[in-house]
Amino acid sequence: MKISTHALAVVLTSMLVFGAPLHAQQQPPAPATVSGQSPEAAMAKARLDGEIAAMNTGGWFGRSVAIGAVTGLLGTAVTYAVAATSTPELPTEKKLALANQLPDLQAVYEKGYADKVRAHRKSTSLKGGLLGTLVFLVLVGSSGS
Repeated sequence: MKISTHALAVVLTSMLVFGAPLHAQQQPPAPATVSGQSPEAAMAKARLDGEIAAMNTGGWFGRSVAIGAVTGLLGTAVTYAVAATSTPELPTEKKLALANQLPDLQAVYEKGYADKVRAHRKSTSLKGGLLGTLVFLVLVGSSGS
């Protein structure tokens, strides 16, 4: 098989420009590291940072007590279901602080934040709802005597 000089020039030029022949598949770029960390460590740190940031958020204790006191156990169940399906939003100042991070790290941070806020909401809504249900039962019980 004889290769023409024109074909050889095209192959060599493509190797110089693209780093490989035109028909070769290029490897996906390696994941970026953050300050020398492995990608897995950077993702774990971003998730932990999101969970830590969520610790200072308020729960739903007060409103759950009020709902439980008025509606009893049914209201507690509804409040818990709403808390479990809520979609917490990342505060604007936290979004701005994350703006210079890689998109994957931002997504992991936001997921860690949202999961922790949702878990906190579920916990406080259940506790508040049960306390409110206890108040409801005491009120119902005392009104009957």
